[in-house]
Amino acid sequence: MKRIYTREELWAFVYRVDTIKKVHIAEDWLTRNVDDNDLWNDLMTCLSQISREIYAEQEGRAYHI
Repeated sequence: MKRIYTREELWAFVYRVDTIKKVHIAEDWLTRNVDDNDLWNDLMTCLSQISREIYAEQEGRAYHI
């Protein structure tokens, strides 16, 4: 049986992402496990922002919103 995660647990999962590898793992997992389209979109948008910040840090530049 599929475990049901709360919104808070899903957001905590996303906020723990700190590498590009984890971004890809999170994207895959969320796509397979989150059925709420609006929530999925918000979580993926957050992952996209995290990804941009990680790439900017790796390139030695500050990322500005």
